[in-house]
Amino acid sequence: MVEGNKRNKRYDLYFGQGIASSQDRLFQMDLHRRLGKGTLSEIVGSEGLLTDSFFKTLGLLEAANSVLAALEEETRFSLLAYVDGCNYYLQMPNTHRSLEFRALGYKPEPFEAIDIIIWSKIMALELGMNMNEELKRYNLMWDKKMSPERILKMWYSYREDSPTILNESEMDPSSLFNQTEMQTAKKEREEGRKEEIERVKSFMNKNHKKRSQEKVEEGRGIFESWLERRGKRNSNNWVISSKLSSTGKPLLASDPHLGLSSPSVWLMMSLNGPNISTVGSTFPGVPGVVIGRNSWISWGVTNAQPDTQDLFIIEPHQSIPSAYWANGQVHHFTERKERIYVKGGKTHFLTIKETIYGPIMNDVLKVSGPYLLALNWTTLRAEDTTVNAVTRLQKASNFDEFRNALRSWVSPAQNFVYSDIYGNIGYQCPGLVPIRKASHSGLFPVQSNSSLDWIGFIPFEQLPWTLNPAKGYIASANNKIAPSSYRYIILADEDWEEPHRFNRIIEMIQEETKDNGKLSIDDMKKMQNDYTSLLFRDFVPLLKSLSLSSDAKEYRDELLSWKGEMSPSSKMATLFQYWYIQLIQVTNEETGIKYWNKPIFLKEAFSDNSCSLRGLDCQKYAVDAFESAVQKFEKEGEKKWGDVHKTVFNHPLFQNVWVSCLYRRKVKTGGDSFTPNVSPYNFETFESSFGPSYRQILEMDSRPSSSSNLAPFHFIFPMGQSESPFSKLYDNWLESWEDGKYEQIPSSPSEFHKLIIANEE
Repeated sequence: MVEGNKRNKRYDLYFGQGIASSQDRLFQMDLHRRLGKGTLSEIVGSEGLLTDSFFKTLGLLEAANSVLAALEEETRFSLLAYVDGCNYYLQMPNTHRSLEFRALGYKPEPFEAIDIIIWSKIMALELGMNMNEELKRYNLMWDKKMSPERILKMWYSYREDSPTILNESEMDPSSLFNQTEMQTAKKEREEGRKEEIERVKSFMNKNHKKRSQEKVEEGRGIFESWLERRGKRNSNNWVISSKLSSTGKPLLASDPHLGLSSPSVWLMMSLNGPNISTVGSTFPGVPGVVIGRNSWISWGVTNAQPDTQDLFIIEPHQSIPSAYWANGQVHHFTERKERIYVKGGKTHFLTIKETIYGPIMNDVLKVSGPYLLALNWTTLRAEDTTVNAVTRLQKASNFDEFRNALRSWVSPAQNFVYSDIYGNIGYQCPGLVPIRKASHSGLFPVQSNSSLDWIGFIPFEQLPWTLNPAKGYIASANNKIAPSSYRYIILADEDWEEPHRFNRIIEMIQEETKDNGKLSIDDMKKMQNDYTSLLFRDFVPLLKSLSLSSDAKEYRDELLSWKGEMSPSSKMATLFQYWYIQLIQVTNEETGIKYWNKPIFLKEAFSDNSCSLRGLDCQKYAVDAFESAVQKFEKEGEKKWGDVHKTVFNHPLFQNVWVSCLYRRKVKTGGDSFTPNVSPYNFETFESSFGPSYRQILEMDSRPSSSSNLAPFHFIFPMGQSESPFSKLYDNWLESWEDGKYEQIPSSPSEFHKLIIANEE
């Protein structure tokens, strides 16, 4: 807990948080700002060069500098107070003596307010890698000569009848089409999609011969491990009204799913000062609480994953090296010169070309071909005032103030669930979401033509929100947000997360509340730790239809009697995953991608004539896949899923050196990509480095909470508060996280470890 002296207003509070964060996570904070600034090579040598080149090309430092002037005075004040606290800690004896600083041989530079903004932009990148999906589709057309129609069929993850976070009755009516408008819009969207596909096909047909034979490369070194995590965006949250709660008060749950590492990406924090009393989790290097509660309201988040990135195809001018074509006119590149200092090596010089859309990404993404790809991204805009929203949330006292705080939220757009001491529950999706023409879905890179430019952004008043829905709960799991009658396209249907986790969460809520049942905090814990796989249910009909050998039939019968519980102790979970891994290789020859983890497409492909159209016998393929899975299962001794599937926590830098053993932790886990307790894994090693990075469950009391009056607040994240492997607080929460247990915020201030900032007199 950090307490600020009231005479010093909020300065002491954030100054103290800067000290507290630095004493627990100084190296992590320094590493984050180096990542965004592109200065890793200064401490790790040439291994960081690709990462530095990528981030310098993006220009996060330049974008962060442009934001400072747009921030509110109170926000700037909190940033400056926080970095003053960090820098005060840097001046204290032996603060640079952690193992990382000694091993790498350097001392951290003083912190600046810009470092905080950079971290918010790194998170926006990790949660908003839509350009990665565009690039995959682009390369399938170039390298595999696949048609856009076939690619979209294989990508499709959301059917028209799939559930949405909000239904029509819960939406603001002004944001919905009426019946006549809906018919017109549906026709326009269908015609727009046809126009887009024809445009893409025409462009590819004209330019295939120009395509270089150079292959798209992947990152190496530090960048490779970061690439593995990027674009993964699974999270769950839900809020239960008092009428469905066993306590008669709202209950709120949130578990953001992010990359897992040593130390954790989160840091628990309690802040108490004038007009501020917040508790929850925050990012090291960021003032305030990011997910949690204050005296009046609570909130939790999942990634809304709108399409905020577009790759624009840029044609270089053939006779003027410094120019390019866009909108039928000649434009000149704006060049930005960067230098990267490399520890133990030569300084690397980088020339970054900027266009009217954004930076050219070909070199850092290793994309070949006759055209350049420029990135247009909302996070690079000067009006990214997301940090303002975090500051405002600390003292919001009702739903209107909560929504007003989120007006400043730009990126990454999130699904916020809400509850308060007055018994209200609500939802708001904030963020800067581009509006595109019907013929520009955002699924493919587009030519630099003004007719395909962004038209504007969805007005905040029209972004999805609701208050006290009649059904008594709100949930989200990165699934589609709004019904088809919504006026805007937040993300193309092909790119939403499959709805398995969302459907299971709703199923559990409805099971517990039928016949006037109520949900308790213990029920919420069970829901967050649920391993039930609706993916397995999807493939039961196929499994039943297989003509198998007698040995395989016995295993099939045992699998059919299984309930789809992907727990660490389940052997059938292992067998099912072995079979599923075989199934998702069915498109290998067509795509050149070994594992095609698109279950909705695969389910349909194995149940219609899709395989036969491509010269395959789907039934035979599924039989052979199951027989092969059984052989592997038997050969390995019928292992439990937790003995095969492990979650690994690695240090972001020290992974392949002797000190890695001090930091590395490995635990048995259940689940997969589609269970509420999510755990996607590497299909070769079965190891996972992604999952619930923080779990939060809290109850809202009917009176304002303070440091001396805390309603139940249960939390857990893997590892612990400290980044030092020699500290008892380094991994003291890992076993509880593994076992589905929770810590509880102390109800008495005497139980907190306190840092009190006061004047000397």
